[in-house]
Amino acid sequence: MRVFGLIVLILSACTAGLSAQEFIPRRQSKPPGPPLSPREAIARMQVPEGFSVELVASEPMIQNPVAMCFDEQGRIWITESFEYPRREPGPGRDRIKVLEDTNGDGQADKMTIFAEGLNIPSGIAVGHGGVWVGNAPDILFLQDTDGDLKADRREVIVTGFGRTDTHELPNSFTWGPDGWLYGLNGVFNYCHVNYSPGNPNYREGQPGWKFDAAIFRIHPRTREFQIFAEGTSNPWGIAFDNRGEMFLSACVIDHLWHITRGGYYHRQAGAYPPFTWKIESIVDYKHQLAAYCGIEHFDSEAYPEAYRNKLYMGNIHGNCINVDGLARQGASYKGVKHDDFLTANDVWFMPVSQKTGPEGCLYVLDWYDRYHCYQDANADPAGVDRGHGRLYRIRHLATPRPSPVVLEKQNEGGLLGSLGHSNQHIRNTARRLLQEILFEELLSTPQADGKDGGKTRRILSALAGMIRDDSLSATIHQGALSVLISAAALATSPELSELDAYLARHGNPEFRRAAIRMRSARADVSVGQSADADAPSASQQVLFDQLFEFARDESRDVLLQTAIATSSLHSTQARAELLLTVQSKAGDDELIPRIVWRRLEAVLAEQGSEAVIKALESHRASGFANLDRLLPRITERALAHPRTTPEQIGQLFSMFAIGTHPKLEVARQCLNFLAERIRNRELAGESLQQVRLQIDGAILEIVRDERHPLHRESVLLATSWKYPPALELAERWASDKTRPADGRVAAFDAVAAADESRGMRVLKEFLAAPQGLSPEQWRTALNSAGRMTDAALAQPVITAYPQFPPTLRPAVIDLLTQRKSWGNAFVAAVRGQQLSREDINATQLRRLLEIADEPLAAEIIGLWGKVRDQPQVDRQRAIARAQRIIRTIPGDPHRGILVYNRICGQCHKLHGEGADVGPDLTRNGRNNFAQLLSNVFDPNLVIGEAYQARTIVTEDGRVVTGLVAEDNEARVVLKLQGAKTVTIPRDEIEFMKISDVSLMPEQLETQMTEQELADLFMLLTLDKHPGDQAAVQLAGVRELETLETQDPLRYESLIVQLAPGFICNASGHRGIAWLAEFRGRRGVLRTHPVSPQQPCELVSKTQVPAGKQTRLLLEVASHPQADWQLRVVINGQPAITRPIADTGTPDSEWTTLELDLTPYAGQTITLSLQAHGLNRWNSEYAYWSQIDIQSTQPE
Repeated sequence: MRVFGLIVLILSACTAGLSAQEFIPRRQSKPPGPPLSPREAIARMQVPEGFSVELVASEPMIQNPVAMCFDEQGRIWITESFEYPRREPGPGRDRIKVLEDTNGDGQADKMTIFAEGLNIPSGIAVGHGGVWVGNAPDILFLQDTDGDLKADRREVIVTGFGRTDTHELPNSFTWGPDGWLYGLNGVFNYCHVNYSPGNPNYREGQPGWKFDAAIFRIHPRTREFQIFAEGTSNPWGIAFDNRGEMFLSACVIDHLWHITRGGYYHRQAGAYPPFTWKIESIVDYKHQLAAYCGIEHFDSEAYPEAYRNKLYMGNIHGNCINVDGLARQGASYKGVKHDDFLTANDVWFMPVSQKTGPEGCLYVLDWYDRYHCYQDANADPAGVDRGHGRLYRIRHLATPRPSPVVLEKQNEGGLLGSLGHSNQHIRNTARRLLQEILFEELLSTPQADGKDGGKTRRILSALAGMIRDDSLSATIHQGALSVLISAAALATSPELSELDAYLARHGNPEFRRAAIRMRSARADVSVGQSADADAPSASQQVLFDQLFEFARDESRDVLLQTAIATSSLHSTQARAELLLTVQSKAGDDELIPRIVWRRLEAVLAEQGSEAVIKALESHRASGFANLDRLLPRITERALAHPRTTPEQIGQLFSMFAIGTHPKLEVARQCLNFLAERIRNRELAGESLQQVRLQIDGAILEIVRDERHPLHRESVLLATSWKYPPALELAERWASDKTRPADGRVAAFDAVAAADESRGMRVLKEFLAAPQGLSPEQWRTALNSAGRMTDAALAQPVITAYPQFPPTLRPAVIDLLTQRKSWGNAFVAAVRGQQLSREDINATQLRRLLEIADEPLAAEIIGLWGKVRDQPQVDRQRAIARAQRIIRTIPGDPHRGILVYNRICGQCHKLHGEGADVGPDLTRNGRNNFAQLLSNVFDPNLVIGEAYQARTIVTEDGRVVTGLVAEDNEARVVLKLQGAKTVTIPRDEIEFMKISDVSLMPEQLETQMTEQELADLFMLLTLDKHPGDQAAVQLAGVRELETLETQDPLRYESLIVQLAPGFICNASGHRGIAWLAEFRGRRGVLRTHPVSPQQPCELVSKTQVPAGKQTRLLLEVASHPQADWQLRVVINGQPAITRPIADTGTPDSEWTTLELDLTPYAGQTITLSLQAHGLNRWNSEYAYWSQIDIQSTQPE
């Protein structure tokens, strides 16, 4: 649900004050209409044959429900939010309710308010003596201490969750198989979480955790907080399958993810930590649209087998419940698409949570609102429906309604027996209750609490017996193992030690995986001190020996768990050896190497390269089998670490890059990494000389051997450190037109960084024949030229500029605006009319102004005027103008592809084509027509932090603007238009500024003809590629809704669609209307004189720009049976007075007028468009199809 360009929000003026039923909300194809009653809503729902939908609760019992859970008594806990989308923290009107069915008819008939005064309680879970609630900025623990089902004790566990995006707050609280409470946070909700003073883990001055998109967890007894994994988008929904594996649902990006501890997953937006190797989703298909909420792994005999062991996911925009199956793929999974389980056929249906109930049926919590998207809610908070909410149960008709199972902690035998129950809700609840018993006893002092540990011994003994009983099901075994592992995290016992050895030797990899988790579990939890803080080295050695056996296991599940468990070891050397051994056994698995790298990178960051180099030595004999994907990453990370010595770099390169038997592809990557760091000046001076001493001999030997497979890479590396024979050879390669163009550009990159005079010679040769390189090759070459400082570079670039195709010219201007000397030459060329001032965009002008001295800045302002920092009404007018063009000029989406490639494809992907800088437009920013127009023509309206551009000025005077791809203590990497990157060593940055405006330039409309604009939007408004016959157009492009109001407070919301900046205080008969069509025109504003004596006035205070030609354009009409008088008044003086009437001829239906406003240049004028009555007042409607103020450069 994010946006085209770099923003997230539609113009609020377009919808402010409108009734929600009068426009089309995002992701809906028509106005939503009135809400249905619960009975009507169920009647419309479609479910598979044999299923039915039952109402459990609805308004007024529940309203605006957000989250839900069940307790061990079968009661339903629901949070409500009336405050959404409020951003301010503090007390609110929101509540937690408890619903009960007291007569067994399947409907809730008793409601108790458990807690009030909350502010968007976005997550809830019951367990361990209380209720856990997400109430940003806090995670709360609420308790009922006197049994009246009212919260009377409140504890803040952690605090610091953001409220920057209130549809991405901490959510989906779910008890994991390990006894921890898991939750999610979204990518645009920025958090700095720390323990509250009342938390036993609180320490003064703790740094806390800074994050956005993340999966976190909290231990219910120790109150510890941990980040479990990071990435995705706006995740909302956690599910655990029967193996204890985690899955989550996400919005905008792919919908289904398998989550592994410590993994870093694809992000919707924002920079990744340096050296991240991201994990992708497990699906290669889509369901309807892209807003998913809630997920449940369903396994209950209440449904037929075909519906079990599936993931059920709410689809808000699709108004349905999607279904995904799971197929194993190595150590991970692959999603399998299934038919939808429920289709609501009601756009109000918003399934925010799905849970299995005590009867074994799927429950669906329905927020039930006309607004699906937070943009609509933020634009019109008053329009959010706050009076509805439903809870449904989907029941299979062939299944008798069983009595809910009530679980009790006092009944240990019943809980143990329930671990194999056919209803996953029952067995998961039993598991949690057993963990509560164990946690309470294991963390208690027997003398003080009067507990002798008897329950613990009985339960552990019973669980061990269940695990050893091979006749029991895998489900029972998994439940018993989960409880035992959670207990092992808190204490040791003879029973656990004995069982541990049994599991480690077991033939079932699930048991061996459990043995690893049991052995490393204690490191996960602090019991009064840092985990294993004083563990003797002997126990660490034992753990290492045990894990080393598992690191050579044949099961990829065991290998993955071993990689995860390495974080339990203190020794970086031990971790490195284990991780490389795991990877050597992992083969072509896609998940394991990414988890291995995440932990191996931590070793390199913590200790440098020594431990990893030592560990690699043991793999030399095998030729570093299965390590090919890790070796280049190890090299790149080692090169970036300040403690990596030249000797260690020499060791790495001699192992697999320049030794006797190099791994060629790995070697090429490693040589290129080293060359790139030298060219970026990240490795320079004495450090570079020391590195050369280690590898110089081998590299120069390869340089002299033209037949060596690494000759090219070695020449370019030696060029980077200015070895004369290599420099000569590289310049010759770059100038040789018979060589492949990619190779020529790579050689130029090396030469330009090493020797500017040689680089200038090559660049001039390139510029003499621009057609010799492809656009992509030119972008690379221009990026390389940016490293140069010679003022003489600008003139040959300017001379060649007309020969560049339009798609490349923005990249050329980017180069010319990176240094003051080049900027001076560029401005002089514009002044001398060698270049057009229309070719530079506002972003480039702002960048040039960052480094301009006073004379240059004055000249820039003289040529282009003041560069705005804030969006103004001209953007609204551009939107209205574009809307009229798109609706009146037929567009061709295939021609639109050419326009897209020229204007948008430099930064955005669409249907797989384009550059990866800004958001991928295939599923971002095109939710509806109004949003799309706003995103394209007013990109600075709101900018998400992840899309805020950074401008860097280097010590040698270069200025670069882009999005942060990497930011660490050593360097900053910016993504530029065209998906190119620039790496700048941090010690060369003079200053870095966060821009208040988007990297996406304003005034894109000036770069297109009207026909091109129509073509582009014909492409952008299709939901699929134009070659797909199933492609349909966004709602609101062609089909318009007629809106009418007699409320003066709502007039502006209609006027803004045609004439932004104008207001009206009074209109006569029937007020003001926005007509879908009138007399052949689409989108017409209708007004009426207030009375026979008083006109209807549209008034605007307008700044007429200096130095431009400005004109007012009007197109007006009258009712067929009436006339009216138009008066245009400027600063109180009439400028036009004219009757408007239909004389019966075709050309009299519409009157077009133009008024020159240039005489008022540099002034703010009051412009009044008046509709006066003439003869027949009741029918004297004024119809306006165009009200436009246009400014252009004088010819």
